[in-house]
Amino acid sequence: MRILYKNRTVTVAEDKARIKGRDFKFLKIKENDVIVVVPIVNDYVIMEKQYRPAICKYIYELPAGHVEKGENKINAVKREMKEETGYMPKKVSYLFKDYPMPGINTSMHYFYLAMDFSKGKAEPEADEDISVKKVRLDKAIKMISSGEIIDLKTIAGLLYYYYIFKNGR
Repeated sequence: MRILYKNRTVTVAEDKARIKGRDFKFLKIKENDVIVVVPIVNDYVIMEKQYRPAICKYIYELPAGHVEKGENKINAVKREMKEETGYMPKKVSYLFKDYPMPGINTSMHYFYLAMDFSKGKAEPEADEDISVKKVRLDKAIKMISSGEIIDLKTIAGLLYYYYIFKNGR
């Protein structure tokens, strides 16, 4: 494996694999795992409208972030919620996990439901441009079908919560 780039949370490398008796080179992104939070207050979801420089757009997202080395995932949920939204959850429970891009990226996304909040002041990192919005859950689902929500982790988290957790159990 040849390292092309490395920082605190991501390593980009060129790697090799043997598939059906043939050798192939491929790009591999080794990235810290990510927590994604589905924060629910009554019939509302706490969402972020965040600027993403890679796509030069503001998009609606669920709060999320990398899990630091050695960090407990529940603590990561609380840290990210406090930093990005100012809301501190008192109840956090695991929903599901997924590989968002297994063809290239090693990161696993862990989804958590967060409820029963105390409200404080958000403290986003210097490179984060985030505004916090409370959106009715049924409206958020409509925002997915209309194409207003285009972030994959947000789509997965909201649909899982709405169709499997809330209405499917």
